[in-house]
Order: sequence, then C-alpha cells, then structure tokens
Amino acid sequence: MGDYGLIKERFCALATDALRAKMLEYQGYKVDILEFIDMDNSPKNILIRAQKKKSVNEYKKKVIKNEIDQFSTCIGTDLTLKRLLNL
Repeated sequence: MGDYGLIKERFCALATDALRAKMLEYQGYKVDILEFIDMDNSPKNILIRAQKKKSVNEYKKKVIKNEIDQFSTCIGTDLTLKRLLNL
C-alpha cells in the first residue's frame, strides 16, 4: 500500500486526526470532527472540536487506550503524542 504516495499521504493525515481525537477523548474531552471546507477543495481541512467533560468514564479510558495501543502496534511505530501524554 505504501507504493501510492497520494493514498499514503491521505491515510496518514486521517489516521493522525483520528488518533488526536481518541487521545483527547482519553483525556476527558467530548470530541467532534468536522469538515469546515469541502474536501474537494482541500483534503486536510478537518476541524477537531473538543469540550472538557466534568467526569471521565474509566472503562471508556481503558477501551480507548487499548484502541490506541492496537493501532500503534498495527502500524509498527511508537506514537510521539502517546508517549508525551504518558498513555
């Protein structure tokens, strides 16, 4: 799959945004991902909107951490933001 630069670039951009959103959820935020300019004009215009919640669901945190760990293992890399947040 890495043979196609355009697909690799778009996949990485979307995966990065998804991981950022998951890490915000882990930290106790309610997260929405919005397209604020039509994807036909610019594929990188995704807005991650987050609002801090009053309480954190510990079970949900475990599930999210597991998802992040599985993705990190799947792509075979250490995620810098994961390390910086001590996840």
